[in-house]
Formats: sequence, C-alpha cells, structure tokens
Amino acid sequence: MTVYTNLRSNTVPRLLAKFNTGVVEIGRPVTSPGAGEYDPPTTSNGWTLVDAVVTGVSQKYIDGETVVGNERQVMFKSPTAFDPAPGDKFRIDGKVVAIVRLMPVLAAGDAVMTVALVR
Repeated sequence: MTVYTNLRSNTVPRLLAKFNTGVVEIGRPVTSPGAGEYDPPTTSNGWTLVDAVVTGVSQKYIDGETVVGNERQVMFKSPTAFDPAPGDKFRIDGKVVAIVRLMPVLAAGDAVMTVALVR
C-alpha cells in the first residue's frame, strides 16, 4: 500500500469523520421527464451525505472576482458519489449552496480529498 492509498482510504476518512462539522450533503440537479406528454419535467437533487469539515474561506483563495470572501470552504473525501463540478450543490445544515471552485488535494494523480469553495 502506498502512502497516498493509505491517506485516501484510511487517514482522510477517519479525520473527516472525527472533525465532521454539521450535516453536509452533496447533490446534483436531476431532471426527469413529466408523467404525460404535456406534463412539465421535474427537477430534483439526489443528496448524498458526506463527512466534511466546513470553515470560512482561507484568505489565500480570495481573488476579488470568483472568490470574494463571503464563501465557505468545504473539505471532503475524494471520490464521492459522483465527480463534483462547479454549479453542483452542497446542503450544509439544510442550507443549499453552490460550488464556486474545486481544488483537489494532490494536484497530480488521484486526489485524497477535495476542497470546495461554496457560496
């Protein structure tokens, strides 16, 4: 077992579960066709519970354009139920926020965790 495999499968999940802050769920809007030919489609989120640590955004990520300082930082285990992308949603203690920026920890190879900036 390599160091990174151990980090991804043992260390990161254990630490995130230990320092978990609140109820954090990740979801992506899913559109389903209407029941009949003239019924409108319905959109819903399939929420998946994740162990995550939520903090205020770090000063080093504030650029004044995409990240202005009122965002929050969500650190969660990679991979999740799906590969998140900007525009996907987190539900943090019942409040829905959108992902503004994603940064995998380990810029090359398989990420051991991901940092998402949400607003």
